[in-house]
Amino acid sequence: MKTASLVITYNGAKTIFDTITGLLKNELCDKIFVFDNNSTDDTLNILKNLKNDKIILIKNPENIGIGKALNVAIKEYILGKYDFVLLSDQDTSFVDNAVDTLTNFFKNLLKKNESVGAVCGISRNRKYNDLIYSPYLWKGSMFSTIDVSACDEQYIKIGSNIMSGTMYLVKVIEETGYFNEEYFIDFVDHEFNYRMTKNFDFFMLNKTLIFHDLGKNTIKTKDGFFFEHNPSRYYYMARNMTNFYLKENGLDFLIEIFKFHDSEMKEYSQNYQEYCRYRNKGIYDGLISGFETKIY
Repeated sequence: MKTASLVITYNGAKTIFDTITGLLKNELCDKIFVFDNNSTDDTLNILKNLKNDKIILIKNPENIGIGKALNVAIKEYILGKYDFVLLSDQDTSFVDNAVDTLTNFFKNLLKKNESVGAVCGISRNRKYNDLIYSPYLWKGSMFSTIDVSACDEQYIKIGSNIMSGTMYLVKVIEETGYFNEEYFIDFVDHEFNYRMTKNFDFFMLNKTLIFHDLGKNTIKTKDGFFFEHNPSRYYYMARNMTNFYLKENGLDFLIEIFKFHDSEMKEYSQNYQEYCRYRNKGIYDGLISGFETKIY
């Protein structure tokens, strides 16, 4: 069974070298497809200078977003040629043999459980290594976090996790209907995993395999951690989450999320007014206007 890695890039010059060189350390990673969404920084030059036969660079003439980039690359380059695909953002660091570990974990699970669709390992913050990004379970009308630090099992069943560092069975992506292209960026992973786990299982290996940046900055606070993003990202977060929870009868839960985010932004962000502007536009479009707006 063959494994491909797929990395989506857009102006990732600061971190892409570390991401790709980490993937290259894996014997079971047969190819690394890098789909570039028309980067304007030094990303492409860095990738060209790596000069490794495993790396296939796909240069797109415009930024088509995460969901569509994943779908195009999988349909044109991976489907029918590879069994597994590991998805990665451009700002993820892999521990040694992470792809090999997940590939072998997946193969062993398939021997016991033919309905498995995806696997991942534990994801930690690059700046604060003790910070684990919690996976989720779907409960009623909301995603609920799982405290993996309290787990002592070799692996656990989950409902969703961040996309970067997750390995999927390629045919399961096809059978689930691919990724939501309208979302462009943000919540693409959780929306897809919600649909996928209606028919397939998702397992997390109780082992740290990646270190990942969430947002442009992680701030340690008295209550935990605050993740700050570029203001425009809050548009997509608000729009896509509003669209999703509206369909799944989870607006009460979403209102509580927005209240919590608002209190954090007031206290820790220097861009509160911009945040409000983008968030409010996102909520409006998620409820009423739709997906025509693109903000880079």
